[in-house]
Amino acid sequence: GQLLASLAAGQALSSVASARASLEQAEADLASVKAGARIEDLAVTQAKVAQAQADLTAKKNLLAQTKNEVEQKTLSLKEQGFNRAQESLFLGQESIEDLDEIINNPQYEEQLKIYTFSYNSAGLAFNSAKLAWIDLNKILPDYSSQSSEQQLIKLLTQTTYFLNDLDRALNSTFSLMAKVSSGGSISQTQLGTFKTDINTNQTNLAAK
Repeated sequence: GQLLASLAAGQALSSVASARASLEQAEADLASVKAGARIEDLAVTQAKVAQAQADLTAKKNLLAQTKNEVEQKTLSLKEQGFNRAQESLFLGQESIEDLDEIINNPQYEEQLKIYTFSYNSAGLAFNSAKLAWIDLNKILPDYSSQSSEQQLIKLLTQTTYFLNDLDRALNSTFSLMAKVSSGGSISQTQLGTFKTDINTNQTNLAAK
């Protein structure tokens, strides 16, 4: 959408330049005719100048309209981008808290450590996602929907990195939960709750 709007603005600007060149040529022709042409030729040339002036005015109006449309679309896209970062941070916090309850809960540690590789993988993925969330949380106050396009692209890039890290953490933790046998400190009901929470977080994440 923004690319098409930018192309339209470029085309409108080009048409203004073309119309201005036509007007200048018509005015030059009129000056030449005035130097010694017949009255009939003068009338025709004056009509061409008037037409060129009207065409230039129309093209300028179109350019102004197109520029306004581009500005509105750009603002809309910037607002959408900033809102996405805010929503990702909010949803990310919920996911981080849910994962933290599983990975770093001393009550479940002994039972989870039985599955050494899966437990360590989930822990590393969680720590990476949490650090990415902290970093995003630190920089978000420096941005707004009024930030430049380049700044918002930078923010959205970091948001994407965080969401990717969070997705890996959710997948790793779900894989761990799939291996855990009920009993001990983690009941079948609790396992089901953990899996449901992770699935909900994954669904919310996919919407981003």
